[in-house]
Amino acid sequence: MKLVKSLGIVLLLTMLVVSTVSAATVTSFLPKSNKLYSYKSTYYNDKGKKVGTDFTKSKYKKVGKSILKGEDPKDQYLISHWYEDSKKGIYFISGPDTAVWTKEDVLGMIKEKEAKLYLKYPVKKGATWKGKYGTLVQGDYQLKNYSAQIVSIKETVKTPYKLYKSVIKVKMKHQGYYVYRYFVKGTGLIKEETYTIVKGKPRKASDEILTKIK
Repeated sequence: MKLVKSLGIVLLLTMLVVSTVSAATVTSFLPKSNKLYSYKSTYYNDKGKKVGTDFTKSKYKKVGKSILKGEDPKDQYLISHWYEDSKKGIYFISGPDTAVWTKEDVLGMIKEKEAKLYLKYPVKKGATWKGKYGTLVQGDYQLKNYSAQIVSIKETVKTPYKLYKSVIKVKMKHQGYYVYRYFVKGTGLIKEETYTIVKGKPRKASDEILTKIK
């Protein structure tokens, strides 16, 4: 009887450890909460010439069990970055007035399929998905289509902050442009590159890269 009880305890502890590890894996591609992320953005014209740079910051905090809110302490435009971590993957929402949103607003957008699925679970090279997202176009709210694919799970990316390995690279296509996003386990998004289509050829329009975390 003692042996049966001991085996039962071992089995229970094993299940708890596996469950904890799985949960950590699911949420590990989110930004770190209570950390301030600094980014540098560079902008290019249609000929590929650099035309400007910008520096932004975002501090993330947990809002509920699976939702993260990031905002620039000095932002004047009420723009926040919201992440929701679900069984399907990481959803992302941002835009004007999102600083005053609640977690219920975010979950509502996801339920109505108006948020972007940034990273699909399980993370696997070649995985594809499609969806719609809400956006403002000349003052009017519209739904736009997008498609995405995980093109690599072993990228090496050098940032001003540090060198990252085993980086996840996602390509997201929109009408007239596409975006590459780079995710790191335990850190979140470290780089983003946007390309527009000019006369049938891709031209880099902007890039954003992580410069510091503190």
